[in-house]
Amino acid sequence: MRIDTLNKQILLELLGNCRLSYRELGKRLGVTSQTIRRRLTKLITAKVIVDFNLIPTPAFFDEDEVMLLATVDGYHSESTLLEVIGEHPRIYFGHTNLDGPLRFFAHFLNSRELAEIGRYCRQQHGVKSVESHILLREPGQKCRLTSNDLKILRWLLPDPRLKISELARLSSVSPRRARKLLKKILHPDGATPPRFYHSAAVSQYHMNSAPFTATISFHINSETTKQTGCVLKIHHNDVTTDRFQVTRWIQRQFPDEYWYSYASASTPVSFHLFTVDKIDLLEPLLDYIRQSPHITHAEALIPQLRRSFSLTYSEVQLEKLIQQASV
Repeated sequence: MRIDTLNKQILLELLGNCRLSYRELGKRLGVTSQTIRRRLTKLITAKVIVDFNLIPTPAFFDEDEVMLLATVDGYHSESTLLEVIGEHPRIYFGHTNLDGPLRFFAHFLNSRELAEIGRYCRQQHGVKSVESHILLREPGQKCRLTSNDLKILRWLLPDPRLKISELARLSSVSPRRARKLLKKILHPDGATPPRFYHSAAVSQYHMNSAPFTATISFHINSETTKQTGCVLKIHHNDVTTDRFQVTRWIQRQFPDEYWYSYASASTPVSFHLFTVDKIDLLEPLLDYIRQSPHITHAEALIPQLRRSFSLTYSEVQLEKLIQQASV
């Protein structure tokens, strides 16, 4: 299926809050709830939307996130290295890139863990170097989970889109109580969750005070959408500009291709999800970006083989809390 403007808006809205109803999505995007239902069903059937997730924001377990770019020597199997490096318990996702480094995502609790993750990657035969970027993410907050919170999390974690009535029935609490508990973990300040699509102008840098985020996993590739998904890695001159200005400029210049961004906390580098109809359109696009006086380097990382690895630390800890509450 083709990802047109409406499909793109639906995906970005659900990325910010996957619990939005058909009616609410239709209201936000100016179409009927029936249209949203049809589009969403097709996105799921075509495996563009891979999963719905409820995840703790980083502050909940005092975690940070790092992206690692592992350059390999060209003699060792990249797919084998992907699996070997993915065996590290803190690395939860990775993929190979066409003519580029392997890319991994990991959570860490402190600088010692961060150093150990990097050392583990560098020790693997075939890895020439490892570039680490601690990512700027919505921090969220901690909250004390009561037994009732854990009751609803038990059912909400595997199915974040559960209706209030069904969640209440499974959790043995009243619908009113279930709604209140949901507000506590997803919207503690009582505010409407940010509209991801319209907040894309400042990317994912808006602050989030919620302990949890209801979101989606989605894949855009030539097999499912006739488009090529890639990540543009862009270095900017942080003396003359900042990452917010870079993101806004890229979004203005490429409104159809640009989706969202995330940035490195340690270096003036940002990463931008793009889609193009043909892969040969990437080079002129990159050439245009490189002409900006504020951009010092730009390259495209085109994902190939993807892998999800072990459960994250937060997933394991949440499961333990839920099991203890059940006992």
